Amino acid sequence: MSDSISRTHTQELARLQRRFWTRFLWPVFLVFLAGYVLFILSLAILPFRPASINFSAVENQLIRSRNPVLHELVVTQRDYRAWLEAHGTIGEVRAFNNFSESIYLAALGRGGFSWLLGSFKFMFLRVSFLVLAAGRLWLFTSLLAILLARRRYQPYENTDDVLGQTGNGRSYFSGIQAGLRNLNSLGAPDFQVVGLACPALVGRDEVMSSSLGQFLEKTGAANETNVTLCAALLAANHIPAFAAPPSMTTVPPTGDASLADVSHLLLTRAHDLYNRYRSGAEGPAGILAHEKLPEPFSISSYMDIMHRAMHQSLPESFRKSIASLSPQMIFTTLLAYQAGKVLSYADEGGRWIQKSNYPQLSARAILHSIPSFAREYDFEQRKTIRRALIYASRSSVFGPVRFATDLSLESRALRQWVELLLEQPAKILYTTHDLELFALTYECHELWKQAFTVAVHELDSQFPDQIHITPGGLLLLPVTALMQVARKVIPAEYFKRLTELAQYVYTEQQKLALEAESMSDSIKSGVPEYEKIFAPLTKDERQTLAELHQLDERDLRQWSAFRIVLYTYGWLARRVGDYTVPESSVIFAVLHNPTSGIAQNELALAGQSSIVPLRGSRIAERLGRGWTDEFSSVSFANMAETQEHFNNLLHGITDDLQDDIQMAFR
Repeated sequence: MSDSISRTHTQELARLQRRFWTRFLWPVFLVFLAGYVLFILSLAILPFRPASINFSAVENQLIRSRNPVLHELVVTQRDYRAWLEAHGTIGEVRAFNNFSESIYLAALGRGGFSWLLGSFKFMFLRVSFLVLAAGRLWLFTSLLAILLARRRYQPYENTDDVLGQTGNGRSYFSGIQAGLRNLNSLGAPDFQVVGLACPALVGRDEVMSSSLGQFLEKTGAANETNVTLCAALLAANHIPAFAAPPSMTTVPPTGDASLADVSHLLLTRAHDLYNRYRSGAEGPAGILAHEKLPEPFSISSYMDIMHRAMHQSLPESFRKSIASLSPQMIFTTLLAYQAGKVLSYADEGGRWIQKSNYPQLSARAILHSIPSFAREYDFEQRKTIRRALIYASRSSVFGPVRFATDLSLESRALRQWVELLLEQPAKILYTTHDLELFALTYECHELWKQAFTVAVHELDSQFPDQIHITPGGLLLLPVTALMQVARKVIPAEYFKRLTELAQYVYTEQQKLALEAESMSDSIKSGVPEYEKIFAPLTKDERQTLAELHQLDERDLRQWSAFRIVLYTYGWLARRVGDYTVPESSVIFAVLHNPTSGIAQNELALAGQSSIVPLRGSRIAERLGRGWTDEFSSVSFANMAETQEHFNNLLHGITDDLQDDIQMAFR
């Protein structure tokens, strides 16, 4: 984590972990504590000098005086002394008498500090009594506080994230005070606060006699959490299984099926896939891109399509993660989303609508209101389920949803299914292919990222004088180098499937964009900019690039699919020098003063073809800040898309100079 946060943040955390301020206060505190301990122990153990023989005489002199203040001083001292004689030690009583004698003499105007003790005689008398009476208690509580504070801080002492971290490089403290008891492996309290959603419930007997409850019992998933979720579904029989947002005029299919009936059908499909993944059997056939929704679109036809969509949306690694979970966890996730409709649906004007833009958060609220959720699932299991719900949507009205960097593969797999449920049934085909593209892109990126981190150290020797670093931190390397690493770890069928999915999703996005342009501005939707993808390179585009850069068309066919992976995860640079990188991301590079052995012209310029620019920040996350030392550098780099522009840049002819020449000949 320390490589990904700012230097200021790192220094602040280091000072906090060393407790910088204690460097100065700790010695003072130790001296004071040692002196205090010795003083208290000496009063309780060591013999103490008895009071002076003049003490009684001085006390009698104060009593005989007609000054009521001095008389009250003696009475107060005797009351304090009586308490110490009953509850304290002999040493504490004698010490109090000795100090009282000094105060008496000061009250009579005698003694070295009479001007000070005489003015504040009552205050000093009370303070001396308090120090002696409470000394042992103060000592005990101080030592206990030090031990408890040390114990509370200890789980975080060797971590990089003492207070928690947001995404802006600053420390963050939530303000929550919680005892560090029953800690998990991360040093956080394994404690779940019960929410207050409190949906209506039916009795347990009614749940277990229903088809939904019987299915839970049959599959061994009838824990208290799932039974309670089913009780909420059965109590909401008046709520339809689907409801559209207010902006949609089409009514989703409902038929006569209740929310509980649809949930039962959903669990049967999920359990069938779970058993297939556990046994290694083949899944159902996926949905074809040209497939049409059946008419009329009934609940049964929707669930059949959902069954295939749930399988298609999971690549191989996601299916293995589903198989590693328990049926209870899978059912809890799906039932929680279904039960969340109790909060997110509303009957307005005789029509059921989805009033909430965040039904996945309603699902979380229902789940957190169940006390057994905290008892039946541990910290990691609760986190897996909760994240599968809250990250179910990849976008919101505020922009894209940024996933947690440590989002587990199990949460990612479950969230694929929840996002399918989030989408309206009429859009199930597009959503399925979009989700498959999203998951396949993630799997390809994970495979390539691990391989590239290892192979990047060897690429410079495999492609001598062809890889360079710019002052802005861009890594310029041949497309063949990238594809060499990618082909070693990514199966060939993945490249083919990426191309098919990208073509379908891009075509559907273009249709949505055209529909949005024909609508009024008030209801325009379209596709957000952050969700758009590159169109696959056409055959003509691949042939043109192959001729320009002397590349194999096979490399370009696979690169057309793989660049979507790199673009999605922010590896591809969008500008080099003064120009914007084209969508193909394959460019001519013009290098100024390269430190490698590449041939240079009289202007100290060198040219390269078939270059892909990568962002150095993504590489630094994997290799650390010193990664640039492994490659040759340039003082400046520019790019071109065409051969003519490339030749001009190599001869020092920039666009500004070319415009001046054209103006001179007019």
